[in-house]
Amino acid sequence: MAAQYAIQRFLTNSILFVYQLIQWVLDKLLSPTPPPPNANLSRPKIAIIGAGLTGVSAASHCVGHGFDCRIFEAGGRKALGGIWSVSLIITCGIPPPK
Repeated sequence: MAAQYAIQRFLTNSILFVYQLIQWVLDKLLSPTPPPPNANLSRPKIAIIGAGLTGVSAASHCVGHGFDCRIFEAGGRKALGGIWSVSLIITCGIPPPK
């Protein structure tokens, strides 16, 4: 019984390792290189409305593909991170900032 479990575990871990290795290679081959800081980008500009978790990750993705983007947030600097930043504080038991 222990031998079967060991073989099954080895095969499962081997498959996962090979899968992760393939994903890493594909990531290195297909991911674009981000532009250098302060580069003059020739692609269109993109406006992203909202500086929540989704807006910031969308901006990161766009910059990684060479687009010039600006993030607009209605709430000011204290609203950065959106509901995620507030709910994280509440669920962790830390009192929210005043």
